[in-house]
Amino acid sequence: GVCGCCKTKVVSGEYTVSSTMTLTDAEIAEGYVLACSCHPQGDLVLA
Repeated sequence: GVCGCCKTKVVSGEYTVSSTMTLTDAEIAEGYVLACSCHPQGDLVLA
């Protein structure tokens, strides 16, 4: 999770993340994640 190439926004669903290194606090608050470090807890809807 260091390059940021896989940044995507989670619209709905439960997940945990193991890295947010390249995301700003505002992006995290808006639901952005790094797909390579996102661990879905069920179905997700991505934008």
